[in-house]
Amino acid sequence: PKEVKNPEYEPMYSIYEDTKNRYWIASKSGLYKYYNKSLIFYSSKKNFKSKPIFKIYEDQSNNIWLIHENSLTKIHGENLTHFGSSKGLNTKKINAFIEFKSGDYWVSTTNGLFKFDGNNFSNYSAKKGLKSNFVSFFIEDNNGRNIICSQNSLAELKFIGDRIETH
Repeated sequence: PKEVKNPEYEPMYSIYEDTKNRYWIASKSGLYKYYNKSLIFYSSKKNFKSKPIFKIYEDQSNNIWLIHENSLTKIHGENLTHFGSSKGLNTKKINAFIEFKSGDYWVSTTNGLFKFDGNNFSNYSAKKGLKSNFVSFFIEDNNGRNIICSQNSLAELKFIGDRIETH
């Protein structure tokens, strides 16, 4: 990362203020972090395998997650960890990323849902009970129910072993 005074004009995709009052700005060429009147730039080419960042999320442990088109990057302290197909996240497009109250991480994609166990991803697709592999978003509501929005469908999910039932 390097400090910048005046960033070049470029497309910006997302802005997020974390619990430490830092601003994270996702752009086509990388990530900007604004804190204590300082603007730090993390280049996509050097830090994120040349992948633009589209969304930013902070988990319960205050780690910052960057959502790329088909992979994720976790920022924990000054360390960056990339997650993609080598960890089981096999998809062309990530639509959303969420952490449930239980600490489970879920990714909704064009290839179904993926659950992250801290190291690897497990896929839940139409083969395991989803009505469609295209999952727009997935939430845990205030009553602890798992609600999914997919192609032409809004449903509650129930997990039974490695399968899913929709209601």
